[in-house]
Amino acid sequence: MAAAGPKGRDGPSPREFTTVRHFMMADLGLSGLPLLVYARIFGFCDAGCGYFESKGGLARFLNVQERSVHRAIRDLLDRGLIEECGVHAPARGHATKRYRIVRERLPPGALATPDGSSGFPARKGDEMTGFAENKGDEPSGFAARTPDDMPPNKQKGQQGLQKIRKGRPMDRAGLITLEQARAAGLSFDEPEPRACPHCGAALDPLGAALAGRVAWVSAAPCPCEGAASERESEARRRAALAAKEEAARREKALSRAGIPRRYWAAEADRPEFAEYIASFAGNGGAGLYIHGGVGAGKTHAASAMARLFAEAGYDVAFTTAKGMLERVKATFDEGGTEAAVARYAKCDVLVLDDLGKEDATEWSVGTVFSVLDARYEDMRPTIVTSNYAPGALADRLARRGERVTAEAIASRISQTCRTVYLGGRDRRRLG
Repeated sequence: MAAAGPKGRDGPSPREFTTVRHFMMADLGLSGLPLLVYARIFGFCDAGCGYFESKGGLARFLNVQERSVHRAIRDLLDRGLIEECGVHAPARGHATKRYRIVRERLPPGALATPDGSSGFPARKGDEMTGFAENKGDEPSGFAARTPDDMPPNKQKGQQGLQKIRKGRPMDRAGLITLEQARAAGLSFDEPEPRACPHCGAALDPLGAALAGRVAWVSAAPCPCEGAASERESEARRRAALAAKEEAARREKALSRAGIPRRYWAAEADRPEFAEYIASFAGNGGAGLYIHGGVGAGKTHAASAMARLFAEAGYDVAFTTAKGMLERVKATFDEGGTEAAVARYAKCDVLVLDDLGKEDATEWSVGTVFSVLDARYEDMRPTIVTSNYAPGALADRLARRGERVTAEAIASRISQTCRTVYLGGRDRRRLG
């Protein structure tokens, strides 16, 4: 799992964070897969952990298809129940988006912490500044609190679940045993007997508790050698399949973004880039203007950031300025010019490489301006690379007389982009 608690933090396993609560259905109107996805994100946030699990990992955890997870998250975002809060870019592995619960949408009493603290990140401006410290003996999200307006039968079930959490921990994914269900006073139908196919031993049933009633969904694993060997083989098979699917998903995302294959392993290795990525969610559509001499590493750096955003699920378009203009021009006879421009104007992140190398015709400068102006108005971030310093860019773009439009392009870049200078040394020749 990509999501985990802070280092050294004691608490429940990440598998125990998926607990459906009454308010999620009664107050938020959730059901089906969006309900389960919301419950998982809520569990991590309420336990004081950052949530940045990959959608593939969440799909495997919930045993559903990855595209179904994408739809569920989009539904929660559209409803305003969750929000993006940045990108998690580990030293190894792929980047993923961070999400958090929108606290303002929670009903009173939803945050079940003993001292009334939220367990959710406090904010300074639009940035996460940490998590509220929880007091008491229980991990945040497992404290006993029953809404006063909950029906008596459901109150009993909720109180019973608290007894389970305070005592013997629940099984994986928040499932409970028959013994625990009886001890908690939950209602249920008697489970059908199940036996190990290897040794014939009876297996303990496992159920999911919802609104005071248990539905039997699985059985505890048998400790016999045959069952253990089967589980190991299945785990290896799933791991291999997951790795294959993740590699295919990554290749598809990077190809669609237009990132050159040469740079698929590029790393953003400067502090300015790390700071930009860390503050991305709350930067108001700010971008970067990366300039330097030939071979200074501009394309490498821009590709590295494009890779991180594409892997995290953002809609990314990587293109040279010349390539963008050529693709737009190729649509003249097909009547698709508007859609071609929109690909660059409307994507989440645009990486415009080698600005200043394209022709400086009236149409070329005007098209570049149309794209950048649309992104400026919509507060969409753009990462630009160029051989030309900010003060020299307008002169370069206006070399055929389009001075006003060239100045407008330079002005928008200057207002929205942080400048990063990579020097003038050619790293290709230096090795």
